[in-house]
Amino acid sequence: MPYIRKIGQPYILTALYFAALEVNFEICQLLVSKDATVDALNSDNWTALFYAVAMNQLYVIEYLLEKGADPNAKDPKCVTVLQFAAVEGNWEICQLLVSKGATVDALDSDNRTTFYDAMIENKIHVIEYLLEKGANPNAKNNKCVTVLHFATLKGNLEICELLVSKGATVDTLDSENITALHLAARKGNLEICQLLVSKGAKIDV
Repeated sequence: MPYIRKIGQPYILTALYFAALEVNFEICQLLVSKDATVDALNSDNWTALFYAVAMNQLYVIEYLLEKGADPNAKDPKCVTVLQFAAVEGNWEICQLLVSKGATVDALDSDNRTTFYDAMIENKIHVIEYLLEKGANPNAKNNKCVTVLHFATLKGNLEICELLVSKGATVDTLDSENITALHLAARKGNLEICQLLVSKGAKIDV
């Protein structure tokens, strides 16, 4: 049964990969019971766990993790399964991955953390959870754009308030010397301007 394990090196397609993609839990169980490699990589460097996350199948994810799937698996751009789950906004999956050892502040190739990805998609319930688990409220990408910059750019007052309450620095400059207050003023967002100024943002920076 060569397709159970691998086809050449590296792994290309496996039966377990297809079972996870098609959300067939019974077949996943069968293949793993026959020693299928749970962390086999396809040509995109994705494991079966990535596809289970993509399909939002909590019970398949839980099973794969119990059978040794790596909760910190990364794709070629160093995006982890936790980052992928955060973008999808699935709080339960994020919680499960973290409970199994997923690193909250792992960096992808753009220097973005899971928290940063959740911020981009305005997934506030995931953001709150990650902050509780120690995510850095001052996380920034490779252009020094912080999560507060992004929340301001998106006009999300609730997330801005949450970030500031958790210690986000209001005057951080990105690579173009832009602060969150600059963005709020540019967007004409009075409420966020008021918030930032009330928290000490410098108006003449």
